[in-house]
Amino acid sequence: MGGRGPEELLERLGIRVDPLFPKRSWPAETTIRRVLARIDANALDRAVGTWLAGRQQDAGGLRALAVDGKSLRGAARAKGRRVHLLAACDHVGGLVLAQMDVGEKTN
Repeated sequence: MGGRGPEELLERLGIRVDPLFPKRSWPAETTIRRVLARIDANALDRAVGTWLAGRQQDAGGLRALAVDGKSLRGAARAKGRRVHLLAACDHVGGLVLAQMDVGEKTN
């Protein structure tokens, strides 16, 4: 969004000023749920990751990385199989550098 203010963002999201009540009217919870359900999760992950990487400061020298796996609570595939992610995190900035769905939980 650059340096643009929240008014422009609200306009882009379709949140208009009510002429009878000059405050912003917020979308209903069901609208927010529908919008979130239509988002391409991989594209969002890449966009947020790119934005965060741009904010990462170079610590210089060697980097320490942590690699860990997690089972996502409340997320399941067909037939009830849980979602398992493997992620690599930078110790200095706490930035997740990459993550991927590994399918099955293993050691």
